[in-house]
Order: sequence, then structure tokens, then C-alpha cells
Amino acid sequence: MKLRAFAVAGLVCVFANHGQAQRAGEPAKPSSSLLGQLGTPAAERLLASEAPRDRLRGVERLSALGSPRAVELLARALDPGGAARGAQEHLAAVRALAPHVKQPLARDALVRALSSPAVDADDGPLSEWVQSAAALALARSQDPAALSALGRALRKPGLQAELTEQALLAYPPLDITPILRVPGAPTRELCRALGALGDRRAESYLREVVRRAAPDARAAAALALARLGSEEVVPLARHWLRSERQPALLVAAAQIFAERAPREAGPALALLAGSEETRPASLAALLKTDGRVPAPAWLNFDSAGPNGAALLELFARGSGWASPRLERALATPDSAGLALHALSRAPGSYAATRLANALAEPKLRSRALRALALRAARLGERSRALEEQLATSLRSSQPAERAAAAFADAVLNPSALLERLRSADPDVVRAVARLAASGEAARVAVRRLVSEPDPGLRAALASGLADPEAASLLPTPQLLELAHEAGPGSLLAATALAARLDADLLPLVRELLSSGDPWLRAHTLLGLGLAQAPEALGLIESAYRFEPDSAVRHAAVVALSRRIEPVRRRALTLAAELDGATEVREAARRALAGQRLGTGVAGPETAWLELVANPGLGPQELPAAMVRFGSGLALPVVADADGVVALAGVDPAVVQVRLALSGRRVNVPGARP
Repeated sequence: MKLRAFAVAGLVCVFANHGQAQRAGEPAKPSSSLLGQLGTPAAERLLASEAPRDRLRGVERLSALGSPRAVELLARALDPGGAARGAQEHLAAVRALAPHVKQPLARDALVRALSSPAVDADDGPLSEWVQSAAALALARSQDPAALSALGRALRKPGLQAELTEQALLAYPPLDITPILRVPGAPTRELCRALGALGDRRAESYLREVVRRAAPDARAAAALALARLGSEEVVPLARHWLRSERQPALLVAAAQIFAERAPREAGPALALLAGSEETRPASLAALLKTDGRVPAPAWLNFDSAGPNGAALLELFARGSGWASPRLERALATPDSAGLALHALSRAPGSYAATRLANALAEPKLRSRALRALALRAARLGERSRALEEQLATSLRSSQPAERAAAAFADAVLNPSALLERLRSADPDVVRAVARLAASGEAARVAVRRLVSEPDPGLRAALASGLADPEAASLLPTPQLLELAHEAGPGSLLAATALAARLDADLLPLVRELLSSGDPWLRAHTLLGLGLAQAPEALGLIESAYRFEPDSAVRHAAVVALSRRIEPVRRRALTLAAELDGATEVREAARRALAGQRLGTGVAGPETAWLELVANPGLGPQELPAAMVRFGSGLALPVVADADGVVALAGVDPAVVQVRLALSGRRVNVPGARP
């Protein structure tokens, strides 16, 4: 799939220099009276402008002033029909009011922003950030009145309650009394938050909810009590299983059994499996067990949907009841590879023996070679059967088996990786190039990429660009060529180009940052974290400021963690305190503590993908993809002849995959070596 064309954006903003690093609840020091007298009227005029850019400047000027009059104007801007008209202006106003949350005007305005943000219809993600930032500011203050407001928000089911729950977990209240004393019916979100907070002072309240509330709240309260360590929940679950028919209560009972009494979980899971309404909950509860609980008879790979791989791993860890189901998966072409990968992740002699035996089965051999290598990489268990098979499979006439053997050999013997990268066999090179994302292997891959004409090999070798030192070996014209090919390596090419930022590349980098593709924006930011040009910091800050995609904001935080300018702390502080995504706040806090964050490629995990060939591909072309772990870099991969992509030594974050086309070379002046 080709990446979207680069689009040119317009607006570049700067951070307000004042107030961002102040702690919520600590009033900003008012500016001098002369500055206030001169600045406030100018800010009012800007707020009254019809131009969004002027209104935004007005909000920022009031934020810098921090005077009582400025706080009043900011609060009024968030009124229905107020000066703040869009999500960006609302977010800027919320940020400006956060340091003044203990003032009634500011607190009430933040409550309004949480409950009913007035934003444009197409500002969904940014609108949610407005609400989240308001909730975070209120929770961070620890002010009793603010906590009472959050308690009211938790009693209104929906997004507002969910964002409030997340805010309270980000800033746990020292005293939960203001939250508990708010009148109103308890909700699932309220009970879930109380359980996650782990405050034992909530137990009596939760017990009352279990007795008297609506089913959803009762179920959530029971699970919260379980998290608090209550001994009452298992007898309660037994009672619900015998006498209740409300789906929410039966689901909660099964979850309690799965976590607290696994021996009793089987009947509960079977009961849930008998109804289409509760069947997904049966699977979710089962996946929390350790394999000792027999799965309901209906449950197999095909019925598990997106949880199929996780279910196979449960089968691989299971006892006698699971092995027949795993064998059925191994006998089915659509699930055989994932079943072998599940065995590679399962400790114990059964999984190791079954994988070794699969080497003798022609239909499973290629996949078993990879799975045994992945087992060695993840669990440290080397297989004698694998080592004995490698020599034969490396000489196989079957491209898939030869590629699988080369991959396994490179995993087991890293010194062999460099030799395989120089091989004349394209099947071998494509297979091992997935292991060449760092170090000397990356440099060997990029050196070959400089003169490689084959599109499939170019796509595979581009994985070396994930290593900044290796990427520096590819001339800029060739990076431009890769970027404009829009193939699997184009994202890493954008990262490398951004890292070389200079006056000539600045217009292109601005285009990349304004692209409609969030993956492309994120990769450009990761490159700017390494750029020497002084403009890089301003580009990162501006890109973060109103970025709707949390993964792109995470990339901006990673980039800031790699900068050396002390002023980077203002953006990191803003992200650590008021970003709407938990992972972004946590990353910013680590960066503020001095940690240089990684780009999400290397790690202790393994991954297994099976790509289906696009009907539009030629007979000799293989499916290709970009594989991204969490918010990090996307590695370009080209499948082996059987469609398999095996990866070792990768980050444990959630895997995202984009199909891609091996791009045709684009003539860029000076690109040819």
C-alpha cells in the first residue's frame, strides 16, 4: 500500500514561555501592573478577532500574564459561545487555567471543559484531549472542590467518566472522601476507578454498591473489591453463578473465578459460552488463566477472532485437554504457523518436543525452523534437532525452507548474519535482513542498499536505516529516492532525512510534519530528535502542541528526550502533566528524569506474521509490509515465499502492520552511486 503524498501545512506556533512548568493549584505570580495594564487590553482585542490565529495568540498572552483579570478572561473564553471557538483554542485555554485550578472561576471553567467541550465536529481526538487535560488539571490539584467535581463526572457514564477515571489514576487523590460523598447513582467507571486506586477506605462504599446498585455497577464493585484483596468476592461469585441471570453479574463471577479460584472457573466459563451475548467475555476471562482451566468445547482458533493467536498460546501452555485442540490447529493451514509460534513461546518440555517433531513433517518444517529459532531467542532454549536440521535445509531447493533455515541460523549464530546479508540468494537476504536493524548488521545492509537494484531486496535491506549510524552511510539523494518511492523503507528514509535537517531539507521536513499520515509525522519527529540544526527543537515543540494522534505525540516526546537544549523541558513538562494519553505522560516523565528514550525497535520479544499476496503483484513479487511496535519505528519486511515474516529481538509493544508495495525506483538527481 503506497503512502499518502506529502501535503504542505500552514500554521507553526510557539509555546508560551510562562505557566507551562507551574504545578497545578499553585497560582502563577501576577505580572507587573504595567505589563498587565498594557497586555490585557491587547489580549482582549486578540480574543475578539475573527482570525483563529489571533484568538490563539490572545489565549497565550493571557496565560503569560497570569493576573486575576487574565484568569477571568480565560474562564469566560470557555463559556458556551465564548471566545474559544475550536479545539485548539479550548486546549490552550485549559492549559493556561491549569495552574489556577484552586480559584473558583478557573475550576468551574475546567469543569465545563470536561463536561461539554464546544469544538468543531471534526476535532474528535483533539476534543477528547481537551476533556482529558481538564480532568487531569482538576485531579492534579488535590483540591476538595475539584475532587467533588470529578466525583460527579464519574457518576455520568460515558467518555467523561472514562477520562475522569484515567485522570484520577494519573494523580491518585490523597483523600477519596470528596469523591465518595457526591450524591448520585454509582457507575461502573466509579467502581472501577476505586478498585484501581487501591484505597482500602473505599471498601465499605463498594460493599454497599454490591448490595443495592444496578447490575453493571454491582459487577464493577465486586471486581474492585477483588482488586482490594477482599475475601468476600469468591463466595459472592458462587452465589451469583447459582442465582443470578444478569449477564454483567455472571461475567464478573467468571472473572473472579479466573483470577482468584481457577479450579472453579470452568463451569462459569462454560455458562458464559452458552450465550452469544456473553461468549466474548468467556474468552476474555479464559485468556487471563494459566492454561489449567479447560476451555469451553466451542472455543477454537476460528471462533476466537482477533484473539486467535492468544488462544493458541493458551493451548500451547495447557495440559492434556489442550493438546488435541492444538493438533487441530497444526493440521489446518490457516492456523499452523501461529500454532507453531505459540509453541515457541510456551515453556516446558511438551512445547519443545512438539516443535522438534514438526521438523520431520514436510508441511510444517519451514515454519518449525523459524519457531525453534524464536524459542531460542525468547526463552534461551536451543534445540539440538534444529541445529542438526540446519545444514540440510540451507541446501533445500524450496525457497521458503532455505529462507527459514538462513533466518534460524542467523538467530542462533549472529556471526552468520553478516555473511547471509552478502549472499547472492535473494530468498536468504530477505529473510535475514529483518535481523539487521542495528549495529554492524545494519551497516552491512545499508552498504548493500547503496547499489542494490532489486526492489524487493531494497525494501528488505532498508531495515538497516533504523540504526542512525548505518543510515548516515546512505547519500541524501538516495534517501530522497526511497522516500518518494513510497515503499516499505520510505518511513525510515523520512526519519533519516529529518535527522540531516539543514536549510535545503527544511521545506521537505515541514511537508512531512504536515502530512495526513500519522506514521509519517511520527517518523519525521523521531529523526528530528537527532538533528544538529537548531530549528529542530522548535519544529518538535510546534508539532506536539496540538497533535491529535497520541502515537505522534509519543514520538515527539521521544525526540525531545534525545535533545540537549535545556528549554526542551517546557514541552516535556506540559506533556508529563496534561497530555491525554497515559503512555505519553509516562514517557515525558521518564524524559524529565533524564532518560533517553528508545525508538521502539529492539527488545526481548518475537513476532510472527503471515502476509497474503496482493492479487496485483507480479508472479515473482512477494508481499511486503511495515511492522511497527507501539509508537516506534516501522521496520520494512518482505515475506518469505510461504508468506511468513518471523522477527526476533523486537520491542514487546503492540504490533501494528501496514501492507506495502516494493516501490519502483524514482529518478532523483545524484541518487545513483
